Amino acid sequence: MIGDVAKEMECVGICEHEVLSWANPFLQSYLAAVHLSLTLQSSIFKKTLSFRCETSTKGRRRPLREEFELTQRFAVGLLFQNRADLLWLHPDDNLNNILLIKQTSLFTHIRNHKFRLLKPSQILNLCHFIYEGSLTTFGQSADTTTSRLARQVFDSLPENLTFNGVPLTPADVHAIKNIVEYGEEQRFSLDLTDSGIQVSGLRSLVGLNTVKTYRACIVDVISLWEELEKQKEDGFTCDAVTKFKIDPFKATQVCHVEHLAKLVDIHTNKRLPECQMSSIFAEGVAAVRDLHKLELE
Repeated sequence: MIGDVAKEMECVGICEHEVLSWANPFLQSYLAAVHLSLTLQSSIFKKTLSFRCETSTKGRRRPLREEFELTQRFAVGLLFQNRADLLWLHPDDNLNNILLIKQTSLFTHIRNHKFRLLKPSQILNLCHFIYEGSLTTFGQSADTTTSRLARQVFDSLPENLTFNGVPLTPADVHAIKNIVEYGEEQRFSLDLTDSGIQVSGLRSLVGLNTVKTYRACIVDVISLWEELEKQKEDGFTCDAVTKFKIDPFKATQVCHVEHLAKLVDIHTNKRLPECQMSSIFAEGVAAVRDLHKLELE
């Protein structure tokens, strides 16, 4: 994304006496990020990061505007861009030192965090920041700065990783996947309930080796199983069924009970609706078998 905006910037003639109109909000966010990353002091730069922990509990912060969220993501991503690509934006002989100081500041800032205290929306923003930095440098070397940053974040994330109640777009899912898939061992228990995640996004996360268990809307999970069954991906289907957990289950709407009833039917009949018997469901559904606590409101 940063590279695309940079190319657009090159096409914009910026003369001393010209006035730019912000017809493109992406361009506005990009220019603001350039100012934050390449000119301002590190202390000011850190204050712009929305994933910092809130020490005050007096009320909630107002939701960030999309333009400001983009500015934050661009600002972090710019720290890891190729130096030659940044010189035309900020022709300074001291540019390397500026970026190195802010990268070090960012590492320290993240390392000192207690990730278990971060809100789901803050963790999501952090995933986006790391993804912006990885766009141009991941894959070049296992020892790149962004690789070390991603590894640091991966190791610091809590095992119970929840995005409950946070609306997840396909872009959000891609950013989460970029971090969660970084390791090799099964580690994370994902809570994706009430996130509105699409079945395709659910599929991309559930299939990761680093995901140990997951929670999501039951009807969407069943749709995923049916899709995998039709495509005869038995190994993936088995993982998707085995990893799914619903205990403890809390029903706050009538549809929650209806969805649970569908899952119980699959467990009882040992097959998906309108599908033939499968060895995958020979012992029922583990999520139903392991359900010990059910709350109704």
